[in-house]
Amino acid sequence: MTQSQIISLLKEYQIKPLESLSQNFFIEKDLLIKIINKINISPDSSILEIGPGLGSLTELLIQQKVPVIAVELDKTFASILPNVLGNPKNLTVYHQNILKSQELIDNIQTPYTVIANIPYHITGAIIRLLVDRRNPAESINLLIQKEVANNLLSHEKSLFQLSVNIYADVKLLSHIAKDCFYPQPKVDSSFIQLIPHTRYAQHNREEIIQLAKLAFQQKRKKISSSLKTKLTQSTGEYSQTIQNLLALRPENLTIENWIELYQELK
Repeated sequence: MTQSQIISLLKEYQIKPLESLSQNFFIEKDLLIKIINKINISPDSSILEIGPGLGSLTELLIQQKVPVIAVELDKTFASILPNVLGNPKNLTVYHQNILKSQELIDNIQTPYTVIANIPYHITGAIIRLLVDRRNPAESINLLIQKEVANNLLSHEKSLFQLSVNIYADVKLLSHIAKDCFYPQPKVDSSFIQLIPHTRYAQHNREEIIQLAKLAFQQKRKKISSSLKTKLTQSTGEYSQTIQNLLALRPENLTIENWIELYQELK
């Protein structure tokens, strides 16, 4: 949709976009098409779209000729979306909070692809919800704040990066300037793609994340210091490998290192 089309729809339905819900609508159709082409949606899959709004992205997704399941928190957008798009037969809209939609997601027939322009303030919660499902998506494609995307892609490790990478691989699809939206947000965005994997599924990934969380609470200290209470609860001598890990700071450890440390301390 163009900016003029968005403005016309907002006037027609007497809608004032809410900054608190990150209601900024994509107005660069050609860029969206390029991004969708990078996603490679398979013809036998379905699409889960989060936060369709007025349908800037949805109108392109329904052209893929696969079922599109849209979850929208805003009651007005959820009610008018089918009509705005001409009531396509392959579109189903749910008015609900995606963070409370575990049952809906778990009952989507596989394979499916997630594509979403998500509220920036709940980015972490939505990513964690989507990567840890019993029927994971083929890919999870999210428009998020550029700063958060850079965090996930950075060589400098963080707790957030660990909590995502232990479930999924991350790659950048495109950086997107703030003037590609109406109303214009205060920050630039990025489209990223997460590919769920099972490389560490044999381990208790949530407990590993919790261990790392303890260390990252004092990330400028050596792990031996930030995990001091945890270490005093363990008995026996640590191997040289573990001693070497304990002498590092949290951002220096790989996922494999955290697994080693967890197995030694559990």
